[in-house]
Amino acid sequence: MKTKTSTAIQKGRNQEQQEQKQKQEQKDQSQEQNRTAKETWNILLDYAGRWRPLIWVSMIAAVLSTVAGIIPYTYIHQIINNILQEAPDINRIISMAWLVVIFFVISVLLYFISLSLSHLVAFRIESGIRSKSMQRFMEMPLGFFKEQASGKLRKTIDDNAGLTHNMVAHNTPDLAAVAIFPVVMLIIFFSYDWRMGLTSLFTLIAAVFLIFPMYSGKNRDCVHNYMTAQEQMNASAVEYVRGIPVVKVFQQTIHSFRAFREAIKNYSRFSLEYTYMA
Repeated sequence: MKTKTSTAIQKGRNQEQQEQKQKQEQKDQSQEQNRTAKETWNILLDYAGRWRPLIWVSMIAAVLSTVAGIIPYTYIHQIINNILQEAPDINRIISMAWLVVIFFVISVLLYFISLSLSHLVAFRIESGIRSKSMQRFMEMPLGFFKEQASGKLRKTIDDNAGLTHNMVAHNTPDLAAVAIFPVVMLIIFFSYDWRMGLTSLFTLIAAVFLIFPMYSGKNRDCVHNYMTAQEQMNASAVEYVRGIPVVKVFQQTIHSFRAFREAIKNYSRFSLEYTYMA
């Protein structure tokens, strides 16, 4: 009788712990979803430490590189106009040709500096995420590692830290350059002909309206679902590899690992949705 009572109490405690765990996970997910892009960006840059200001220098260099890369085309336009004249000014053509070369060289150098600084910050962020994650794991109780799959933890520490590289090292300076490029082009178009500027402005507005649906509605959570499915698949794969000796002994197939099979199907489905996101 006492054994049954203690078993029932233990089951009640386990169920209560599972409910608390589910509530905490739901709370964490809601906080992650409500977190703004600016807050996420600031948290990410905190891992760079004292190297954080370099990312802003990188963005400024990318902007200046874009401007320096656009200016030569104005000189090329003037060179063509000068050549088409009845009496072209050769000295002016040569001087403007040298300006084209100089500005292109300046653009390449500034872009090289921008990428160098952004890569430096990206590497610091990756190492910071990994080191602080390991410090946090060293403070966790053993029960945490019993409940969490090792494949999921490895992806969280190693793979997810590596995913930040492309965004910080490449996308950040490129986004700064992309943001300033249409502004500079519109200024140049309006300076030559206001009709050309209006046409380009309407085209830019139409492009924004076409791209906006890709990052709103159901597509907003597509990347989150994709990453979650990848974590589940990695965790199930590690469990499957560890269970291979048992599979061989009892002559089972992969279909006996229902969790692994479902994780692969979910990852396949979310991968297709992410591919065709539009």
